[in-house]
Amino acid sequence: MKPLRHYPSTVRDCTWSPLHGGYSGATLWRGEEADVPLFVMKQWPIGTTLVHLITMHQAMGVAHSALPDIVPIPMQDLRGQTVTICDRHVFDVQQWKTGKPISTTVDIQAGCKAISALHRAFANLGSRLAPAPGVRQRWKMLQEPVVLQPWPDFERQRQRTVSELLPYLDVPMRLHTIHGDLHPDHLLFNSGHVSGIIDFGATRVDLPALDFARWIGLAGTPEHLESFAGTVELGFFMVLIRASLLGSLTVWCQRKHQNQHRLRQLIEAYQRWQS
Repeated sequence: MKPLRHYPSTVRDCTWSPLHGGYSGATLWRGEEADVPLFVMKQWPIGTTLVHLITMHQAMGVAHSALPDIVPIPMQDLRGQTVTICDRHVFDVQQWKTGKPISTTVDIQAGCKAISALHRAFANLGSRLAPAPGVRQRWKMLQEPVVLQPWPDFERQRQRTVSELLPYLDVPMRLHTIHGDLHPDHLLFNSGHVSGIIDFGATRVDLPALDFARWIGLAGTPEHLESFAGTVELGFFMVLIRASLLGSLTVWCQRKHQNQHRLRQLIEAYQRWQS
């Protein structure tokens, strides 16, 4: 593949095979040596800016220094750059992290500890006091009614959550770099230990509790709240969990080809947090 010619032989000489790229529009390949995965190469979707990728890689580098066993490092090409442009497409190569999504209650505690450690590393990049963009983004996302056939109660829950978010829209909060998309597939485990935090494409400066809300909302239940190590009050955190789940439902409903299994997962997750 043409982008690989820009990388050293340790990357270039791997055996590369395509992977499912998810729903972001990215294209992925896995690089192996002797059937052992070593790297993942991503062709980023059109519209992804160099500034965003460079900023993301800088944040990953800081996190990798603190958590080398679980945060992948972006690989440098022959010019010493971590972003490569080939045929007007943007590529990067990162270390491969092996593991599986959450499977036990032990993983909940380990996952929350890993997220806290990630946030401590990110805090070294600085912080600011301001209203949280992610809170307003969720509020805006839930403004428009959506017809969700498998769940007639969606509209009532949407209106409820919009009103619950409203008091927090302009409240200054302590913001710093977060992962931004910590759903269960992006936090990997091996024998009860976190083995990888992957896919930092949504990294941005925002409210750290949003990472916890995204992950524990899908992976946990209200009984797991004792594992939450955030810095916001519990009532607001519950609102963030419900808003994250409803926002995900809204996005999935708007897709041309709806994934009914994913919709059912999100509905079941929301119903766990509905009280």
